[in-house]
Amino acid sequence: MASEEELKAEIERLRAENQSLKKPTRGQISMKVSEKGGLSVYGLGRFPVTLYRAMGKTSGDCGGDPRFHS
Repeated sequence: MASEEELKAEIERLRAENQSLKKPTRGQISMKVSEKGGLSVYGLGRFPVTLYRAMGKTSGDCGGDPRFHS
C-alpha cells in the first residue's frame, strides 16, 4: 500500500494533469452543446461556429442525409 506522502504526490500530479486538460491548446478542436440544442465548435477560427438543427433544414445542400431531417 502507498504511503500518505505518495498518495498526496499522486493527487497533486492528477490535479495538474486535470488543469492542463481543461485548457484547450492552439489548434485543438472542442465542441459544446448549448441548452437550446446548438452545437458550438471551437478551434476552427477566431470565433466559435454554432450549428442549429433548423440550419440543416434550410440549407438545401445536405445531400439527403437523414441526420439533418426530423
